[in-house]
Amino acid sequence: MRKLFLDDTRQAPDSSWDVVRSYREFVAYIEKHGVPDVISFDHDLHYEHCYPPSGDFAEQTIPYHLYKVKTGYHCAKWLIDKGYKLKEWRVHSTNAVGGSNIERILAEEYWDENRPPLHTSTGSGYL
Repeated sequence: MRKLFLDDTRQAPDSSWDVVRSYREFVAYIEKHGVPDVISFDHDLHYEHCYPPSGDFAEQTIPYHLYKVKTGYHCAKWLIDKGYKLKEWRVHSTNAVGGSNIERILAEEYWDENRPPLHTSTGSGYL
């Protein structure tokens, strides 16, 4: 079983996970190895994601268009836009809004009324 852990700072739970630290590494990994059996997503992949950019934004809105560095949300969106199919995913981000955004787009894309979702969300930053 291949498992991919997307996070800029945390270590994977154990040595069975492959680790990528950025959007570029994520894309390169998928293009080289294909979609793994499990992907665990962090949202904030750069320090700029930890502090809201200047501007008047609602608390529950992340201004993705202002970021210079792509987030875990962009990684999930890239998978969907490219037509890749996920078997199982997890979100381990401590960014509640960003993590929820990842969960939402993945659930909308991969929801199947005949099968329960194959994802878990820890929200705590740990698997």
